[in-house]
Amino acid sequence: MRPAVKKTAMIAVLLCSALLLAGFSSGPPNGRTGAPGDSNCSVSCHSTFSLNSGPGLLQITAPNTYVEDEVIDISIDLSQTGQMRWGFEATVLDASDLPIGNITVTDGARTQISTDGVSGRQYIKQTSTGTDAGTSDDAPGWAFQWTAPSTLSGPVTIYVAGNAANNNGSNSGDYIYTTSHTIDVGAVVCCTGIRGNVDNDIGDNIDIADLVYFVAFSFSGGPAPVCFEEADIDGSTTLDIGDIVYLVAYSFGGGPAPLGC
Repeated sequence: MRPAVKKTAMIAVLLCSALLLAGFSSGPPNGRTGAPGDSNCSVSCHSTFSLNSGPGLLQITAPNTYVEDEVIDISIDLSQTGQMRWGFEATVLDASDLPIGNITVTDGARTQISTDGVSGRQYIKQTSTGTDAGTSDDAPGWAFQWTAPSTLSGPVTIYVAGNAANNNGSNSGDYIYTTSHTIDVGAVVCCTGIRGNVDNDIGDNIDIADLVYFVAFSFSGGPAPVCFEEADIDGSTTLDIGDIVYLVAYSFGGGPAPLGC
């Protein structure tokens, strides 16, 4: 091998080694959450110890239920005595292991999002700043938000993997943990105040969206109202054109307010 070529090859090897030693401090690759179809970093990059074998603790704090369009606060906490650098990756999937809702960064200095081009899964993970290098025993943790879909879609699960690292500049001596938290569909609040929230939006608003929903249900095979009482605007105990006329008059013609619940 010619000297120039040999030197170039050696530089390339050193650069690759440096990336490995960094242990993905700027954020792990996509698909390392331990979710179905994902791997975790205990196999290919931090393999000194087997998965979930250490004395550390990885926790997800999130509600147990959600409703449509709800914005949910989620926090991840990781601790282990003696460890001094921290990382994580999380994704949110439905019961069919498909991405659902939308993950939002709330701390751009410490967390970042990437989306897998094949599966469409969103992954939120730490940045280099978010590793908190030198912070011993207990990571400051990471927070983000998840917005539920507009249509209730059954239970969803947050999957997360965490890396309790020793900050030795390599990928050895680190512990990988995985955990998950399932959020179920919450109870639908059926009719509060006056009737007319046909689409059952979380703000209990009566607007053009309710009229569109009712017309689609009545004439185009759209979904039935979640709450019958909200749609029975005139109190006749049947859902028919009379309710639509009543809602139109109230919304646009100065007609009387819908009946109370």
